Amino acid sequence: MICENGFAFEANAIFVQVESRPMLPPPPKPPIASADSAPVVFVEPLSLPPTPPRAQTAALVLPERCDEILHLMGTTGLADFLAFAREFADLTVPGTGAVGGSTPMDLSEAWREAADIYQAVAIAEAYPEELPGVFPLPDGMKAHCEAFLGTPHVQREFDQVPVAFGMVPLAHLIVALPRINMTTVAAHGQAIGAGTITDLALAQLCLPLQAPSHALQLLEQRGDSATFASDNHDARLLQARALEGVVPIGRGHVAQTLALEIGFPGNVLTVVRYQNRLILNNGYHRALALLKRGVTHVPAVIQVCRHWDHVGLVGGADLYNNKAAYIACERPPLLRDFLDRRLCVSFAVPRLRRYLRIRYEIETGYLAG
Repeated sequence: MICENGFAFEANAIFVQVESRPMLPPPPKPPIASADSAPVVFVEPLSLPPTPPRAQTAALVLPERCDEILHLMGTTGLADFLAFAREFADLTVPGTGAVGGSTPMDLSEAWREAADIYQAVAIAEAYPEELPGVFPLPDGMKAHCEAFLGTPHVQREFDQVPVAFGMVPLAHLIVALPRINMTTVAAHGQAIGAGTITDLALAQLCLPLQAPSHALQLLEQRGDSATFASDNHDARLLQARALEGVVPIGRGHVAQTLALEIGFPGNVLTVVRYQNRLILNNGYHRALALLKRGVTHVPAVIQVCRHWDHVGLVGGADLYNNKAAYIACERPPLLRDFLDRRLCVSFAVPRLRRYLRIRYEIETGYLAG
């Protein structure tokens, strides 16, 4: 069911009886950046330098119910890349041109070729010393963004660091994920279509107000656990909270109810700003689909981080634990690198569903007084 908490959408909930606790007041409403306050810096467009050619590989043929996973190399260590290949070796489909049938020597050679090309690109093309051009929102997006800002999920999801709205440059977005599902990117591209994209349509795509249309199926429920599955790999435990009032679902006289909310996070395109760098935090598939479509700037929620510990609050663990790879280096991995097949290797992987198993236990004891 969809609860009133905005983008914390409950697909299912399981309940156990515990003592209740007082509800915290809602966090303060974050400010919206105006056209006057949004940072605007004009930069010259970059052109890729000539680099050594990479040997052509067999075209990836995707069997039915398979996805193409594109792995960006040159920035990922060789050991990490080989570990990923070994992890998916049993899942890749043989005879498709994917790396599943390749030997460790073949994979190492592919990584070395991509690393050499990436090094040549990095030497010739440094990341801008100033903040890449972030433009104010066009008038056609402001009403939608005001409505977006007024939804309850924004107050809960973006209450840790200051946020602003702006049109961010796709070509300069740093990526902290080395892999992306190109089948999902292609699906977004088909949904976007080949016609003109209006400002409102672009805002609705990047900053949606509605819940994601993904089902969450209850596979099994036992006395101390429940297992769910979904085609959406973002399925997770959102939060545990004591409900106001009593929901009589069990035997006996129910005194309090604890809900474990299972669902999906807000599907919003977000960017972390730290110093002069813009790091894509969420919305990879839509951003790459729009970049392939020829879109240069998209609306995003910009999470402004003054300290690296702030990045640890809103960014992923891989980003926070690898500052040197994304901030200290002169040329970090960029979203547009996924469009340069010289830097990537394709995996054909059977379509996987994400399962989520939640276990819970009850501990009893005695307190004085």
